[in-house]
Amino acid sequence: MRRKRKLIDERIIGKYEQRGQDECWPWTGARTSANYGHLLADGGDDGARRTVLAHRAMYELHVGPIPAEAVLDHTCHTRDPSCPGNAGCEHRACVNPAHLEPVPFGENCMRGRGIAPRNAAKTHCNNGHEYTPDNVRLNKNGARVCRKCAAARLRRWKERHPDYVPPNRRR
Repeated sequence: MRRKRKLIDERIIGKYEQRGQDECWPWTGARTSANYGHLLADGGDDGARRTVLAHRAMYELHVGPIPAEAVLDHTCHTRDPSCPGNAGCEHRACVNPAHLEPVPFGENCMRGRGIAPRNAAKTHCNNGHEYTPDNVRLNKNGARVCRKCAAARLRRWKERHPDYVPPNRRR
């Protein structure tokens, strides 16, 4: 006889510590290496089992579907300046639907503590030149490049390679 499979909401019961509405509800079940709670759930029409992130499952159960273009931001993390971020972040295990907000991926990154928001906050390059529209260009990866520093690098390179002739000027 086949074992009856449990629905996601049945699997979630007892796997988180429900506290006050404004407090984090930490996931007490299994966690990923990045510290997000996860659980095994029945799949869609094919009946296959799949792993789902606990905070996403809780949001969908209590609030509704997550927009296709959005990811869930843990607003409890955004409000806590003492949180180290990354895998050490306990907020990643929070499944309180009131602490989850669907936002575009880029906005979620900029709310975090990673390299992208730190670089975006910079107003000067490493050599002290101000980032202004006239002094900045974007490289092929979209990163800001200081024009003054780039010109100085090119000048130094040409001093070290006085005999170099670009391929399009060779005869």
